[in-house]
Amino acid sequence: MTDKILRVDALKKHFKTKHGTVRAVDGVDFDIDSGETLGLVGESGSGKTTVGYTIIGLHVPTAGIVLFKGESIALPVAKRSKSIKRELQIVFQNPGSSLNPRRRIEEIIELPLRVHGRNDHRNNKQRVVELLRKVELSSDYASKAPTTLSGGEQARVTIARALATDPKFIILDEPTAALDVSIQAKIITMLIELQQELSLSYLFVSHDLSLMRNVADRVAIMYLGKICEVARTAEFFQNPLHPYSQMLLSSIPVVSDEDEKLRPKKIRVVGEIPSPVDLPSGCSFHPRCPKKMSICPQVDPTMVAVEAEHVVRCHLFED
Repeated sequence: MTDKILRVDALKKHFKTKHGTVRAVDGVDFDIDSGETLGLVGESGSGKTTVGYTIIGLHVPTAGIVLFKGESIALPVAKRSKSIKRELQIVFQNPGSSLNPRRRIEEIIELPLRVHGRNDHRNNKQRVVELLRKVELSSDYASKAPTTLSGGEQARVTIARALATDPKFIILDEPTAALDVSIQAKIITMLIELQQELSLSYLFVSHDLSLMRNVADRVAIMYLGKICEVARTAEFFQNPLHPYSQMLLSSIPVVSDEDEKLRPKKIRVVGEIPSPVDLPSGCSFHPRCPKKMSICPQVDPTMVAVEAEHVVRCHLFED
């Protein structure tokens, strides 16, 4: 039996605003095995980044369970144990904004080491050089400022910083979203190699479903604060079940006849994703769904197991 490094159960994160309560995450369940990559995919506003921020401790859950290696971490990051802080790291979406422009790269990467009690500057300096090499940067980058680096180089530095404390689990919040396609491919290849070398587990948050085909072991599709489908990656791309999943897959650009055969028939979806302040009744996807039934606006569906590792939250698959 494979060890579960992370378990999320009925996770909710709501925000109070002057316009009402934003139910950014509204009852999410998933787990991640040691050494696995789970791709969490959805449109902007789906709540996927909020899930990542809640797991890392930047947000405190409104309700629900978050277990890391069996230990509850559903609490502010300041109250977490040092071992949890060390083993659980994040790579933010925009590397340029997450790197202090007034610090040299050496100082940025060394900071997590100092926070966790490693104050021997000479050894830390050697560790920084080692980390730079792991992300395919030379030791010369240690003396540079973040503002002098390209987007791809900044992304590599943020990954090196996340690796500084020898983590076991890393949340990747769209780490390649702002990069050119050729640079994206290099960063993704590097992340996969680092995962194998260091026995890492990833939660890979992205709006780019096509990226998941080569990165994720399993894919979880998120819509308006809830997960609507989870499956092994190969199974998902061959047999997407939820109409929203089919919509996402049918809209992916393809360049070969083979990819075109795998793509679902184009699905016409009406409108944009609704506001999380004013969610539709019943199934939140029903105002846009071409397959909606009379029950859909009335009852929110529950997750149904269609195959051993393929679950979907849709009335079409309920008994």
